[in-house]
Amino acid sequence: MPTVMLIGHDYEFPVSDVLRLFYGDCRRVGSNELSAGEDDHITIISCLSEGLVTTWIEDEEESRYPSRNSDTLTPKREVKRQLYYLLSKILNHRFPWGSLTGIRPTVVAREVNSAEELSEKYFVREDKASLAIETAFNEDRVLETTRTDQLCGYIGIPFCKSRCSYCSFISQDAASHLQLLPLYSEAVLKEIDTFFSDNPVKLSCLYVGGGTPTVFDDNTFRMFLQNSFAALHAEEIPEITVEAGRADTITDSKLHTMKDTGVHRICINPQTLSDKTLTLLGRSHTADDFYRAYDAAKRIGFTTINTDLIAGLPEESEDDFIKSLEGILSLEPENITIHTLSRKKKADMSQDIHMLQNHEEISKLDNMILYANARLKETGYHPYYLYKQKDTLGGHENTGYTKPGHSCLYNVAMMSDQRSILAFGAGSISKHKSAGGKMERCPNVRDPQEYMNRTEEMAMRKRRLFGV
Repeated sequence: MPTVMLIGHDYEFPVSDVLRLFYGDCRRVGSNELSAGEDDHITIISCLSEGLVTTWIEDEEESRYPSRNSDTLTPKREVKRQLYYLLSKILNHRFPWGSLTGIRPTVVAREVNSAEELSEKYFVREDKASLAIETAFNEDRVLETTRTDQLCGYIGIPFCKSRCSYCSFISQDAASHLQLLPLYSEAVLKEIDTFFSDNPVKLSCLYVGGGTPTVFDDNTFRMFLQNSFAALHAEEIPEITVEAGRADTITDSKLHTMKDTGVHRICINPQTLSDKTLTLLGRSHTADDFYRAYDAAKRIGFTTINTDLIAGLPEESEDDFIKSLEGILSLEPENITIHTLSRKKKADMSQDIHMLQNHEEISKLDNMILYANARLKETGYHPYYLYKQKDTLGGHENTGYTKPGHSCLYNVAMMSDQRSILAFGAGSISKHKSAGGKMERCPNVRDPQEYMNRTEEMAMRKRRLFGV
């Protein structure tokens, strides 16, 4: 097993990120040592001395990494970059984003002058570097539509009809917790009222996510949206999104409720249009159910609909993924988000997913992502926000594509960390960006029952965060 010894620095997290990228796991084995994998019994030295980073295999001086860019990168980034380079040589394997293991590649893309520079500095593959540069530009155009001091709102509904096998969200299975839903909705309304009190705040956008917000029954859903939107003065919010999510929770009544209460954008997310895969994932709906829900949303008058697909789902071939994408494209939705399957510790599926796939599997996933990017651009979509998750298969990313004029401000604000987020509900995280650029976070407790018991406390914590 390879062991990395840290000398002169304590950049444990960056080193861990690179080790997990190559080996799928990482563990501490000493005060300054990290280990990963089961093979390759070598010790790698990662040293920071007098501002200079060097990385080499113990007793193999010829393996020292040339520190040609250490004067232009922070030591933290140089540590990651050199370790990535050395492991890529040892294992003869490279990842599409190179040493950029963080969740926001577009942040780094803004720091360089070209895709070529991004590739050279961080070993990012050329197509990914171009994607990052283009998306960063589009993100900035979206952010220009709102002031830096305006808040973006979020309401979290951590309940689902059933739990998908790839999901790690701490969401409650509504089938066995239906009695909590009315009480939970009351708690969210109490948190909103307690926060605002006599200090109304105008929101630039609002996102109701989950979980699956449409898991409520028709009457509770209507009352919840009406009351929460009234408290937030939704009629003054220019962008409101509800993540309707799963087709098996969408009814005409709920669609009319969203339309009547001023929702501008909804998400109907099949993840795949293969009924076999949907069953495997534990999603209790079919592709036909998705089509019916989508058609109903269009009939009722929604002009911006997002659909999600996941590349790399188990037992899916390239043809399966392409068939799903082409099925989505036939509907011409305004937004399409392409996710890469990610191994998450608390997801049921993760026990069967190995990050170190064989060459054939890696190539198959890569072809899916390349096809999606090319096909979406060909049909008039452009990437407008992008983020990475830890432990994604093949080291790929999640990208939101949009037709012109349909970008979602909330998605860009949330993922770019360029705007403050005022969040309500169990497990939600409020973020306050100060005038100096510092981002402070204030999470709500994740368990819905605990949240309901501590609702007022959650609201008061946010009041302190935002100084109201």
